[in-house]
Amino acid sequence: MYSDVVKLSRPKLFLDNEASPGPNPEVVEISLTNSTVRVGSWVSHFIVGNTSHVQLAMSRSSPFVLSAKANSLIIVGCGFRVVLDIVDGWTYGSCASFCPIDNSTGEPFLPDVVCNGIGCCQPSIPVGLLSFLINLSPLDGASRCPITPSLAPEPAFNASVHMVEQEWWSEGSNVYGLQQYFIDLPSYPDMSPFFVPAIAAWALGRFPCEEAAQRPDFGCRSKNSMCLNSTNGADGYVCRCSDGYHGNPYMTNGCQDL
Repeated sequence: MYSDVVKLSRPKLFLDNEASPGPNPEVVEISLTNSTVRVGSWVSHFIVGNTSHVQLAMSRSSPFVLSAKANSLIIVGCGFRVVLDIVDGWTYGSCASFCPIDNSTGEPFLPDVVCNGIGCCQPSIPVGLLSFLINLSPLDGASRCPITPSLAPEPAFNASVHMVEQEWWSEGSNVYGLQQYFIDLPSYPDMSPFFVPAIAAWALGRFPCEEAAQRPDFGCRSKNSMCLNSTNGADGYVCRCSDGYHGNPYMTNGCQDL
């Protein structure tokens, strides 16, 4: 049976994005039908005592956007509040997280399967966003992080920022596993990386289908393809094989009869 989903292993493919923090994310899956790529998530990790920030962004020259339909923005850790700003300074979301101590073990207590402000919080993100700024600052008093190394000034927090695929995040074991991983990481810094998937959606050009079809760089190359205006929040369009055909609509003769 034909599938338009391409799973990648070797050689590795990386999403070229100069605006993302750290290394470019690895592409592990491509879906032509959904016009998306599944990648290893952007992660930023903080153990600090002052207000900190990270910008999650796609390059403005990139055909990709951060998919609010398929992803959630997750901040994992203890003792912080977060405010989300679009880069022009408009604030559109906030949340906070703390970790109460389990009196029987002396360790932070985490709920098993939810992200509800204890060890994790989850602000909403708007559709079609190219970039946003995440500002983190420590909570005061008893709500501060109980697991921050003693070398950090007080009050302090321990937080990691993730763009996470919603389907993956809906599995309770993944919620708990990611929380526990970052609680253990300061004590075991040589642990293997914890894979977290995210979804980036693409659109071609900056024009709707009617205008794009008149241009010499029109991307729907197969004669058995159709153009659809983007619905992922980005300007532009995507291509699909026409009904009864399958394959790659971005290639000449790429859509073949079923």
